[in-house]
Amino acid sequence: MTNKYHLDYFEKAVLSNQYKILQLLAPAFNKDGGIYEANKYKNYIEILDSNLVELFPEIFEGNYELPHDIQRDVLAITELYELMETSYSYLSLDEQREIDGDKIVFNGFGREDKYYTEIRDFLTALNNSEVFEDRPGVRVVTEDMLEFPPVGPMLPLYKQQLGRLEVLKARPGYIGNMLTVEELKYLTEGYDDAPPLQ
Repeated sequence: MTNKYHLDYFEKAVLSNQYKILQLLAPAFNKDGGIYEANKYKNYIEILDSNLVELFPEIFEGNYELPHDIQRDVLAITELYELMETSYSYLSLDEQREIDGDKIVFNGFGREDKYYTEIRDFLTALNNSEVFEDRPGVRVVTEDMLEFPPVGPMLPLYKQQLGRLEVLKARPGYIGNMLTVEELKYLTEGYDDAPPLQ
């Protein structure tokens, strides 16, 4: 392991303090893996506080930064689900019966999704940040969804829905601020073709 990281005293102190906070919060945010995460952060704190320079790569290469394209996708997904939930709420009861209501609710990401931990942390920050509080999509991020992730990967499904949304956006007459019952079906069911224009 070759060390290519150089931290001054201030950077080490700040990073150590951040890991101390994460060490305390890990069990609360992740019931299953919280103890493992807390121990990992404790190890990082020891590396920083003891100035074990040769082990710095373990800290930086052990934690993946959430790539910007995934961040953009996560924001687009939460915005899509807020649009779907809002549109669904404006449908008549008969129209709502045509759609599986469970497929309209944002369930978060599964532990099998690549970057799951980073995505969960990103959504937690999104949920708590004043910067994002007026952004579309924040409303669908709930603490329950963060604490009880779904079984299996969700990102492939969400990416397929984003692709279908792009198909709808490219069509003449697409409004964008409200989805029709046919458009909601197209986003939530296994249809091959986009719904006909109204």
